[in-house]
Amino acid sequence: MVTSKLSVFIFILIAFSQSVFATTRVTATVDRNPAILNESIVLEVIADDSLDSTAFNSRPLMQDFIVGNTSVSSHTQIINGDMSRTTKWTTLLIPRQAGKILIPSFTIDGISSQPIELEVIAANAQANNQHKELFIDSQVDIDSVFVQQMISYTVKLYIATDLQSGSLTEPAMPDATINQVGKDKETNEIVNGKRYRVIERVYSITPQKSGTFTISGVVFNGEVVESTRRRSFFNSMTRTKPISRVGNDIEIEVQPIPDNYPENWLPSEFVTITEEWQPIATEYKVGEPITRTVSLTAVGVNESILPEITFTADGNIKIYADQAKSTSVQRNGKVISQRVESAAFVPNQSGEYTLPEISVPWFNTITKEINYATLPAKTITVTGQAINQTLATNDAQPLTQNSDVTDSVESLTTPSFSVEPNVSFNLLTLLSLGLWLLTLLAWLLHVKYLKQNHTADIPKKRGAEPSTPASGKAYWNKMQSAVKADDTNAFYRAMLTWFNCVYHPLNVQSVEDIKKVLQTASTGKQRDFFSDLEKQLNLLNYALYSSKQLESNEWHGAQMMKLLKQLQQEKSITLAHKTTHPIQLEPLNP
Repeated sequence: MVTSKLSVFIFILIAFSQSVFATTRVTATVDRNPAILNESIVLEVIADDSLDSTAFNSRPLMQDFIVGNTSVSSHTQIINGDMSRTTKWTTLLIPRQAGKILIPSFTIDGISSQPIELEVIAANAQANNQHKELFIDSQVDIDSVFVQQMISYTVKLYIATDLQSGSLTEPAMPDATINQVGKDKETNEIVNGKRYRVIERVYSITPQKSGTFTISGVVFNGEVVESTRRRSFFNSMTRTKPISRVGNDIEIEVQPIPDNYPENWLPSEFVTITEEWQPIATEYKVGEPITRTVSLTAVGVNESILPEITFTADGNIKIYADQAKSTSVQRNGKVISQRVESAAFVPNQSGEYTLPEISVPWFNTITKEINYATLPAKTITVTGQAINQTLATNDAQPLTQNSDVTDSVESLTTPSFSVEPNVSFNLLTLLSLGLWLLTLLAWLLHVKYLKQNHTADIPKKRGAEPSTPASGKAYWNKMQSAVKADDTNAFYRAMLTWFNCVYHPLNVQSVEDIKKVLQTASTGKQRDFFSDLEKQLNLLNYALYSSKQLESNEWHGAQMMKLLKQLQQEKSITLAHKTTHPIQLEPLNP
């Protein structure tokens, strides 16, 4: 009975206290004043009553601050019979600019707080970061670009404390495409004598319009473990505190497409085009498909803007184009994109045919000039008998008369028997047409198989020494001619084809592919030799890539020819390559 009466009394007391409590005071404080630009401060707003979480509105702060999440907590305590209640709102603020900023008063439940005059200091970056436990550094590889020229934006998050959790926003720029490149990298650095754990992230930013733009810095929000000097048995729980940082803004100048540029806008530091033929031969036969694969590679562009390559040929050569493939990869902070196009050329008449030159214009963003990536015209020789015009042309007349059918049957088949006059001619016609359709179907399947497997190689016998076929000798002569003419581009194209001829089934498509093979074989006594050859390859790559003349350590064609000759003649050097597929760009996210 006594217990029930006590419960009723406590209930009446609580109900009475709720009716008499009302908000009488609202206070607003910040944890630091002055504050440092791009560093977060903690704003606390406390009301002496139990209130709804929506009673505090942070929107008036958004003009001068980057406003983080707001947490709400309520507290009730009774001391000597006196009950008190408080509601606290905690918000992270990052000042948008240096100077004096007025934090306005906040009105909650009819009571207003006092405004706060906050001073924001833009400290020197090096001095500012000297004693920080967490800061952000953002950089771009270039601040003046052309439309659709890729910008490499690198952000580094320096952490010198225990990070409990965190998230990083993306940079922002109007009228631009922004993508993360690769995965985050984690390293360690010492800055001003202090060790930091560094998380690095790279973005590609591709502007779509000309003008002056600002890349807004990334924002980090997280929680770090709060350091405590003393930790007892009764206070062993880990305490965390919220923290926010914002990266520096970067201004970018985007220039328009030059008026004199021809077509298919392609801004890049370096563009190259290479081709591969299967089979590699000096003469081809009528009706046998020839697979031509052309690879267009560009540095610092998105793969989506690489232009389409159009194959053309004489009317006596049918072209069956395959679907193009595009890919991108990151190398040394640069995005390298590649478009590969393949087609089967099927000649239906013997003779010599000249395939026209393929030329792709591109704008050199280093020299600010229009350049051309070119594949020279190629003449092929086709031998054998011409395919019957009824099969080779698309404008053949339909077979409607018996005489036409008879001529077609006689041209397609060699009779080994005589047809008696009483044999039904319609039956023979249907049988011949059926055989013709089966032959045509088998031929189409053969063409499709060759298109899908154009990189398949002919297996070699073990122990056989590599020999130089006639085509290899021809390309060796082309390399010598290119050295005499001081034509690095012609030497580069001839060298790639020579490697594929001499060291079949190696299927190299660039200097990097050759270096990979050399690294695999560079063991033992030949290590110095491979080092010299790799050095000359690097110098050749630089001569092709750079628009400036080399002042020292220039690439020497004669030295390269000497090393290649030694490579071919040295029987103890073998270039082992197990796969029969061409070396391709690695996937962007392996």
